[in-house]
Formats: sequence, C-alpha cells, structure tokens
Amino acid sequence: DKDRDTILSDHISVRALTIENDLIYEVIRDLKFTLGFDYGAGLDSFNGFDNYTIRGELMYRKPGLADWRFGIRHTEYFNIDDEIDTVYFKIGLFM
Repeated sequence: DKDRDTILSDHISVRALTIENDLIYEVIRDLKFTLGFDYGAGLDSFNGFDNYTIRGELMYRKPGLADWRFGIRHTEYFNIDDEIDTVYFKIGLFM
C-alpha cells in the first residue's frame, strides 16, 4: 500500500554522493584531451540509480573567443542493470 504523504508530495528530494576524477592531457597548444571516471551513490536507501561513468572529451579553447567540446560518455546503473551512451558537442562563446 502506498504512503499518502508520498503520493501527495509535490516533489521528491534525493541526496547523493558523487566523486569525479579527471586526467587531462594537452595534445597541442589549446587542444586538450580529458579522460574521466565518475561514481555516484544515492544516500538514505535510495540506491536504485547508483552508477559509474567513463567519459572522454576533446576541448579546443581560444581564450576570450570560444570553447569547443566534443565528448562521449558511458554510464552504467548497476543496481537496475541499465546503461546509457551519450555523444555530445558543446560550444561556449566569449569564454
């Protein structure tokens, strides 16, 4: 049976502990490669979305003009046996 307060609540808040690690290598001037590993764990018995992420990113930066980023990431949710792969491209102007 469902708890009445949970059904009527406007939002659900969740706390999580996350750790992010990056290894950055400058390939040539203004071009950097980043390899990262992230870990996230839900607190207060909300562990269904505990996950780890492996990511790689290339960033070309011209100070004062723009940032261009292209990356991929793989996230594995190990308690619900699911995963997601993401490819992204970001542009930041006048950075």
